Amino acid sequence: MILETRRNSRGSAERFTGKPGSGIIRILAALLMILPLSSAAQEKVVEKVQVTNREVVVRVFDGKKPVSGLTEKDFLLLEDGKERTITSCRELHRAMAAAESSPKDPGVAYAAPRKGRLFLFLLWWNEKSETWPKAWNYFLSNIFRPGDRIVISDGSTGVVIRDPETQRDKLAGFFTAMDQALEHKKLDKSNMIRELGQSTDEFHNSLVGLKMRASERALLQEFKMRYRGVLEEYRLARLRAQPKLMTRLAAEMRSIEAEKWVLVFLQNEHLPLVHENSRLFSAPMSQATASQLKKFIDECDKRMVQAADMAVHVHDMRSLFTGANATFHLFLSDPKGEVLDTDQLRWTPTFSSWESAFRDISRDTGGGIRNTTQLDRALHDTAGREDIFYALTFRPGAAAGSRPKLNIRVNRKGLDVVFARRLEPVEIQPLQIKSLEWESGHLKFSLSGFMRETGADGLLSGNIRVQVSTESRSGKSLDFARSIKPAGDGADVGMTLNFPEPGDYTLHIEAWDEIGDRTAHAHIRVNIPEPEPVQTTAMIDDSGNMSPQLAGILEKTTDYCRRLKKAAFRFYCTELVTETTMEKSRLTKRWQRSNRKLQYDYQVVGAGTIEEQRRLVRRDGKKANLKNAGLDTRIKSRYSVFMPVTLLAVENRHKYHYKLEGTDSVKGHACAVVNVQPRNPEAGSITQGRVWIDMEDGSVLRIEVHPRGIRGSDAMMRAAREMSANLELTANHWYLESHGGLRFPSQTEFAEAYVFDKLSRTRVRVRNVPEKYGVVKQVREPYEDRSRRRVEFYHLLQQYKDYRYFEVNSKVEIQ
Repeated sequence: MILETRRNSRGSAERFTGKPGSGIIRILAALLMILPLSSAAQEKVVEKVQVTNREVVVRVFDGKKPVSGLTEKDFLLLEDGKERTITSCRELHRAMAAAESSPKDPGVAYAAPRKGRLFLFLLWWNEKSETWPKAWNYFLSNIFRPGDRIVISDGSTGVVIRDPETQRDKLAGFFTAMDQALEHKKLDKSNMIRELGQSTDEFHNSLVGLKMRASERALLQEFKMRYRGVLEEYRLARLRAQPKLMTRLAAEMRSIEAEKWVLVFLQNEHLPLVHENSRLFSAPMSQATASQLKKFIDECDKRMVQAADMAVHVHDMRSLFTGANATFHLFLSDPKGEVLDTDQLRWTPTFSSWESAFRDISRDTGGGIRNTTQLDRALHDTAGREDIFYALTFRPGAAAGSRPKLNIRVNRKGLDVVFARRLEPVEIQPLQIKSLEWESGHLKFSLSGFMRETGADGLLSGNIRVQVSTESRSGKSLDFARSIKPAGDGADVGMTLNFPEPGDYTLHIEAWDEIGDRTAHAHIRVNIPEPEPVQTTAMIDDSGNMSPQLAGILEKTTDYCRRLKKAAFRFYCTELVTETTMEKSRLTKRWQRSNRKLQYDYQVVGAGTIEEQRRLVRRDGKKANLKNAGLDTRIKSRYSVFMPVTLLAVENRHKYHYKLEGTDSVKGHACAVVNVQPRNPEAGSITQGRVWIDMEDGSVLRIEVHPRGIRGSDAMMRAAREMSANLELTANHWYLESHGGLRFPSQTEFAEAYVFDKLSRTRVRVRNVPEKYGVVKQVREPYEDRSRRRVEFYHLLQQYKDYRYFEVNSKVEIQ
């Protein structure tokens, strides 16, 4: 049989957009993580041949019960209105907890392959479910098996789980964030309920106290606008489905070649609405007002209790999701947090279009519908439920690549046939490397077409590994690597490459999209010129005059700085900033201290160049969410992780004099204290100071920066002279966080203080002078009291805690 085969990964989260609250968009983004389940995500084979067969998935129902035992003779297949020959018919059975043995009927195949399956959990709730943890534990213990993949989403964020045992922290983070979101959702619904009650009570009270009946119309109009507005806002946010997004979800599901199960956990919707015995109807009003009010309430009830949005799309939905060959199961349950009825409002069931759509899809994809609060028991009963479907192949008459309209019938009356009549093709956006540039040792290019996933923080980001390979003139392989997590549709990548010798090189660039399991390749020829000669005379002279102890210490720091300089690393931590300044009060005109506290999510990526990113999460104890935030302080510390290289690396030593001052102990580590001073005293604000070096491995634990090495210190010194004071400027960097043989910042502290000499007027003090026979005489003596007064104008403390994730690779050849 000759086929045209095109295998590739499909789908792109960026292509789907929708209104707020749709949630499906996030689910689609998370689904893209599952594409490696299919071999189609790793192969691309194109054979220019003639198509002789096509396959279509068909489900047949007798009422709500799936029909078994049909053969190809029972089906009639039409393509664009013309009958086509059915070449094969396979009946397949599958269940989430399928038996290992094959069915006794040799004509029935059991569709439960041992390769990994896909499970999509959609948790569509208004408030926290008490029985969900039992259902989840039952799934992990009795249904999940190694090789399966799980996408779990609460409608706004989603995570992908490959191994629940090793990814417990990821699951715990997702469930914690989901519980917090449900608290906000519950609060929003409570506010809406309160608004409904207030609008009804105020309208009732206004009617009771109304003297001019002529004003009833205005009061009724105001009540209608307020009452309808609250209900409509809730309906659009929670009850109205979006057919286009459902259609795209079906297309995404179809593109994944794996056994697919979608488990939808949906809470029944209830709202407090005005009822027929409401006290509102007993308020004094004219007959015309009462008639209009009743008509209005009936219209609102009808709109809230009927899910009409999806009615015209149900037929197409059945076809699309059957073609996607994913089995849906719907689990309905009641929330527990609703309050009692009032004399104005009564809790009334409402039916969302989402529920209506998922009911139809579950029935027509061979799944079940359960309405219970015992979710674990419902999942147990559903796990053994069989999904029965048929895979028909036929000889097409339409050209390859076309989308013919299919029609399939069975020769038995009263049976309902569901199949994929027509599916729009999904556009494939290939991963691409573009705009390659090389300039002065720096490689630049852009990436597009990569896929993104939704993390536990609710943010979409990609995960791309870049590998640059070449060979030196001596035949030695050189590899440069970098990992990036782009957040947008495209990413600009920059890499500084360090080559061992000059010459012509051909760089082979490979980008691997780890989420979509796709690669892109490019190459560029570059020329590395001869380096400029470096004046090393001063270094040689200095080395000759060094003590053996200092020379040995600097030799160890040489290796440490080389590893730090060539390392690729990424870490995330919490940065706590406390800033204290002296400010003059506008009211009292006195100087007083002002404190500010900031908390950042701090990320540092090192791979050739150092990149710092901050997200402000708290400001003075209040929550904030400011992405790409700068360090909002007067004095700023940047790239402190690389300061040891600046002071101690071999290529920088011609700038400095080194002096061993002694030894000290830092957190149990024996350290040598080395004073690093610039050779040229007029060099300006060049980094300098004292360094505490671990005498065992050459790593740096502390750097005390000299005031002359702080940018802006000249202006502070001038200010001190104008105040007739001495400047005390201190800056300490601590590196007590260790990972992979490298040290990272743990604390940075700055202090700006001024010391004033104060000459007081002559003072008199009393001194006791002993005399004969035990007599003590008091003597008053004048003296000049000289005292020093220290005033700290500025203090900054940065603490780095909770290092959550590391990637440290000291073997990567990146400068």
